[in-house]
Amino acid sequence: WGRYPKQCFLSEVQRHEQLVKAAKNLEKELKAREQEHVETKSAIQALEGDDKDFATVLGNGQRALEGGDFEEAKHALAHAEFLHEKMVHSGGANTPAEQRQEEELKRFAKDVVEKEARM
Repeated sequence: WGRYPKQCFLSEVQRHEQLVKAAKNLEKELKAREQEHVETKSAIQALEGDDKDFATVLGNGQRALEGGDFEEAKHALAHAEFLHEKMVHSGGANTPAEQRQEEELKRFAKDVVEKEARM
């Protein structure tokens, strides 16, 4: 044990089959958890990207509406609705981001209808 403690420890562990099995199971579980963490982080980043796209599209639609381009505003509204539905279907839960997007969509749709009616 004096000169090579790691090798001695590993050789002792190898003599106990239950320890080896438990270590292998633990290693598998840790790898699975790490994979889940990576997938979750990736999904969160994708949703954040979709939320930024949503805000950009809605901002473009608002500028088009202010400029009197109702067709472009309607196109932006449809695109924003598509991005919102994409987020809803990928998230699965009614998150605060989804609720905020829904409120923004309703507000923008109301603005489009009101401004177009005045023209």
